Amino acid sequence: MENTVTLGGYIITFMGSISNNDTQTWIYKVTKNNTPNPPIINWGIELCFYPKHKVISATGPTTARVGKGQPCLPFAANAVIWENLNNDNVDGIYTFTLEGNYQEIQKQAAVYTGNFCHKAFITGPACEVKLTNQEIEQDNELPKDLTEVESEQILEEQEPQQKLQEENTFITRGVRVF
Repeated sequence: MENTVTLGGYIITFMGSISNNDTQTWIYKVTKNNTPNPPIINWGIELCFYPKHKVISATGPTTARVGKGQPCLPFAANAVIWENLNNDNVDGIYTFTLEGNYQEIQKQAAVYTGNFCHKAFITGPACEVKLTNQEIEQDNELPKDLTEVESEQILEEQEPQQKLQEENTFITRGVRVF
């Protein structure tokens, strides 16, 4: 998975995620490479819209919002976007906290500079909530009424085996191949 991408002269690095009970904070670092021109206006990362990620908070050197509208992600129905950026305030740590815990997958990140959109895939949250250890343990427990299931006879009668022709015939796990 890509943990670092360079978009329009800006380096975005996925620093990791921190789970805390039923929330998860995703952490990214953005630095400019020299003095990009045109300068950054905003950057964002795609989130899921079905099921929709619920963003609890977002931090960074500037204001953040959630939703549509980032010109580089026009088809993304849900994204976290940091706005009002420029070459003087872009360097820093950006975070967003989601309700639930998610596995890491590739998500689209985008930087908007002037009239230019720069996009690439970077590590971000999957759409399905990751099960907690307690939920996995509960999922693995059989209900009490199923612990004493009697075995049933599945086959009542079995057909006699047929003799296969010897010429150009191979048998692979009971499948006849010509």
